Amino acid sequence: MTDEKPQPTPEAGDRAISAEMARRTRRSFITGGIAALAGLGVWEFVRTSHREGQTPWPLRQALETNEQLSRGYFRPARLAPQFPVSAAEPVKVN
Repeated sequence: MTDEKPQPTPEAGDRAISAEMARRTRRSFITGGIAALAGLGVWEFVRTSHREGQTPWPLRQALETNEQLSRGYFRPARLAPQFPVSAAEPVKVN
């Protein structure tokens, strides 16, 4: 007895190709095209919008929102406590 794997028949290969072709339908191509056009539209909107300084205003708004979130999260009351040097103990050796 040998442990040879059976070779795929040409019909099995044709069925696999047909299944792959059926998966790539016209609808998925149209969906991809619409997504690409939407991305291009957003890019064009950001690129042509008025600027605040050197940054387009949609990007400036995103930066300001991130700044507000980080200021709220990293406020001084949330920092780790600081202890006086006198509270330090000698270093333990493992």
